[in-house]
Amino acid sequence: MRKNKKKAPSIKSNSGDAIHLWWESTYFHLVLIIFLTTVSYWPTFDNGWTNWDDNGYVLDNDLVKHTTLSNWTEHFKHLSVMGNYHPISMLSLAVDYNLYKDRASGFHRTSFFIHLFNAVLLYFILQQLFATPWFSLLGALIFSIHPMHVESVAWIAERKDVLYVMFYFLAMLAYFRYNNLVGPGRWMWYGIALFLFIFSNLSKAQAVTLPVVLFLIDYYEARKSFTKNIIEKLPFFTLSLFFGVLAIKAQQASEAIHFIPFYTWSDRILFASYALYSYIYEFIAPIKLAAFHPYPLKSSSEDYPIFYYIAPAALIIGFILSIIYMLRNKLFILGAGLFLVNIVLILQLLPVGNAIFAERYTYLAYIGLIILLLGFTKAWIDKFPAYRKATFIVLSAWLLFFSYQSYSRVKVWNNSKVLWTDVISKYNYAPNAHNNLGSYYQKKEMLDSAMIHFNIAIALQHDFPEALINRSDILRQRGQLDSAIADCNLAIRLQPNDEGGYMNRGIALSIAGRYDEALQDFNKVLSFNDNSIKAHSNRANLLALRGEFDASLKDYARVIELDPNNAEAYSNRARTYVTMKRYQEALADAQKAVQLNPNNADTYLVSADAQYNLGNYQAALEAVTRAQSLGKPINEAFINKLKSLMAK
Repeated sequence: MRKNKKKAPSIKSNSGDAIHLWWESTYFHLVLIIFLTTVSYWPTFDNGWTNWDDNGYVLDNDLVKHTTLSNWTEHFKHLSVMGNYHPISMLSLAVDYNLYKDRASGFHRTSFFIHLFNAVLLYFILQQLFATPWFSLLGALIFSIHPMHVESVAWIAERKDVLYVMFYFLAMLAYFRYNNLVGPGRWMWYGIALFLFIFSNLSKAQAVTLPVVLFLIDYYEARKSFTKNIIEKLPFFTLSLFFGVLAIKAQQASEAIHFIPFYTWSDRILFASYALYSYIYEFIAPIKLAAFHPYPLKSSSEDYPIFYYIAPAALIIGFILSIIYMLRNKLFILGAGLFLVNIVLILQLLPVGNAIFAERYTYLAYIGLIILLLGFTKAWIDKFPAYRKATFIVLSAWLLFFSYQSYSRVKVWNNSKVLWTDVISKYNYAPNAHNNLGSYYQKKEMLDSAMIHFNIAIALQHDFPEALINRSDILRQRGQLDSAIADCNLAIRLQPNDEGGYMNRGIALSIAGRYDEALQDFNKVLSFNDNSIKAHSNRANLLALRGEFDASLKDYARVIELDPNNAEAYSNRARTYVTMKRYQEALADAQKAVQLNPNNADTYLVSADAQYNLGNYQAALEAVTRAQSLGKPINEAFINKLKSLMAK
């Protein structure tokens, strides 16, 4: 049985009879949402990985790569993954990895379809607030193709955004159902809303705002008294407090929250004002979009760009006008409240990261601005019905502009090179953009290009540990060991609890023959993370060089335990077995390494050495010949010796 509810007004024909036009059909609206969203995001299906957190979340995350039905609960035991507690999001990525391995296209498809589902959910949410069906369509389309939302959808590491909003919207719909029913059955929907709210928080901590949003909706619809409204939300607020504390602990565990020493509190207030202004401005005219928006540089007169000083004044004027309008418009309170409650915590008054604002933060917050726009549009049409058609044309053109912008932005997320080149074209003073572009070139072995960007990043930010560590890699490869070690020393002083500096310094010290110091560094890395395959491998190689063969074998065994398909570990252990004259074991490891990687010439040489010492000269000759065919220079005297022994 449903409560009596004021019937929403319908559009009337000239004769006064209610008409149901085909373009007001829910099915038509859903088809249009699906079509326009798919067109706008079509390039995402060809996009790959980026080097911005995709490695930490997926490609280098052993738990994600090895999640099974027996260990899936381990995700809930990890307090912090990249500074966040979001086990449901990590499980989602783990499911994708089980399905698609390292094929990025599968991950992009999942994020897109969740986003599309969110647009459909919003369509039905807006139907609860607006009487005219096409207002719901307009709001859902703005959400689904707004260019500021591309980052949340096209960035694999940001899966948490689309996922938490999905549960958030479902919780809202369940709560609407609870409000619209009477009798014992309605409390089931209250419980479902609470359950979905928990899932939303387990996907991303930003979901803590839901009880405030539900309170605003009830206020807008005048459903119950203020006191009853508060009491009804107490379980939601309790959960928000719990997950909020959990989120802060997760970020503190990864040192994600930090104060930026060279910005005063007055600077931060200025930045927060500019960020809030930018979020509102970009909602209307999303033009200067980028994956990263850095803090501004001061001019020669020690001032920031003029827009940073205009923003607070513009916001104050807007606030005064809003107060006047707010007194007589509940819809304005709902929209403005929904926007502000979801944006105020991420205005960088307490800095998290080094961006002044981020496009992904609008994924949920823009729902408030959408409601404001729909309310304004409805009031405009009601007051000036003669402009109805012109309004429709303007809004249609605006949506087409959004679609074009989103299509263009999705392509920017194709790979790391395109992504960071785009950021640098807009903010060439962003050190992390240069560092990440340098990392892309480094992985492609374009070391000269990589070094240029690492140098720029360090020149822009002298205390940049990651860029120093990356540059040390190239310096080591070029034989500039002292410079490589110096970069690592500085990185370690800046970030003493990060394993990267110790790892790179240990490798450089090993090459320099400073084995004792190198061993200390590898031990330090393993004290942080005993599951580091790279650290165990490097320490195993170092111990073998020092003649500590038994200890070396233990490290190789640990590597193989962590990664049973690690061909390099089998090959290196085979070489150690040869040195120990344990030729049969060496041969078994070499054969396993060849099975895993048949194109490693060094493994064939180890196999040839083992076969030779076992008296298998024909097999040794075949292994040497294979190594030679892979480009490894071979001493002809050894080949002739093998042929001679075979002849005898």
